[in-house]
Amino acid sequence: MALPLEGIKVLDFSNLLPGPFCTMNLAELGAYVVKVERPSGGDAVRKSKRMFHSINRNKKSITLDLKDNTDIEFIKTYLKNCDVLVEGFRPGVMKKLGLSYQEVIEINHSIIYCSISGYGQTGARSSIPGHDVNYLALSGLLSISGEPDGPPAARGGVPIADLSAGMYAVVAILAALRNRDKKGSGDFIDVSITDSALAWMSPRIGSYYDQSQPSKEQFLTKGAYGTYLTKDNEYIAIGTLEDHFFRSLCLSIDHPELIKNEKYRTWELRSKNANSLNAIIEKKLQEKSAQEWVQIFSQYDLPCCNVNGITDLPNEKTFEDRDIIEYYGDKDKGEYYVKFPVQFLNLVLQDNKSAPKLGEHNLKLMENDWENTQEKEGKI
Repeated sequence: MALPLEGIKVLDFSNLLPGPFCTMNLAELGAYVVKVERPSGGDAVRKSKRMFHSINRNKKSITLDLKDNTDIEFIKTYLKNCDVLVEGFRPGVMKKLGLSYQEVIEINHSIIYCSISGYGQTGARSSIPGHDVNYLALSGLLSISGEPDGPPAARGGVPIADLSAGMYAVVAILAALRNRDKKGSGDFIDVSITDSALAWMSPRIGSYYDQSQPSKEQFLTKGAYGTYLTKDNEYIAIGTLEDHFFRSLCLSIDHPELIKNEKYRTWELRSKNANSLNAIIEKKLQEKSAQEWVQIFSQYDLPCCNVNGITDLPNEKTFEDRDIIEYYGDKDKGEYYVKFPVQFLNLVLQDNKSAPKLGEHNLKLMENDWENTQEKEGKI
């Protein structure tokens, strides 16, 4: 059975996270992705072997010197037979290389050209450097991070801005390919990482104004909704947002009197009086282990689960049941992929293959694909 993007050829100039995450998803959908890397060292993420594997599997690697005219001419010839170009340089860099959108469409008028940058191709900040923490800060996400009564926290978690931009790039490329199918024309896609983060911030913006612009502490503090420490020093996550879940929680922890307490009658009131409510829950949960509470709460059909650490993930039954993890080595050393997280009834996705070695496909691409392009032009 054919893969969804089988036959789509992608030339990927991106490094680090947003662009490679985008093209990895395209590759899993069946696109033929060629990753262009510097001859000396390649993508900087190669220094982190497992991270590199996690976002560069199913790709080909070719090493080219973008300051070498011969290599640039090879790229221009190769682009004649490409469907998508993805790049993640600062605005203006591709133009200096002779590979701007205007120059590339002279070579291939139907190409989908996707530029991913920190602040977009236009605007006062377009040429300013940045990383995930900067994009989160500018888009407002950082202002509601960390402890409710503490400062913004820029401590390591998931790089939301980078990943959101990668996903918006995927969606945009798929939309542009569909539009090309109907109209025959390519497109230029301008993905701003900061804009992408702001888009993911939009539900919280609405909630903030719905709550009459509360303080950070008021905005982030929730009653009977969060993580709680148990007797064995393990955390569990409880999400009793709806009133019926809160009633079940009260019964399960032997505090039925909380149900009729006016301070906790609604979600809004439980958030307003979160400190007193959470103190009761925290004290009660110290009486049993995490596993005991999870079992009890499951009998009451409550939204509850363990807080897994990274080393717990390969042994999590939920992921085993979903068959979402695929190993390429020792699972205890983190040598595994997380598969494409959506399951289809009729579509088939790419079988996972290892990320390429630096320049692994130089000869194949320079010989076979070059000849295919030349043959398409009737030159051989």
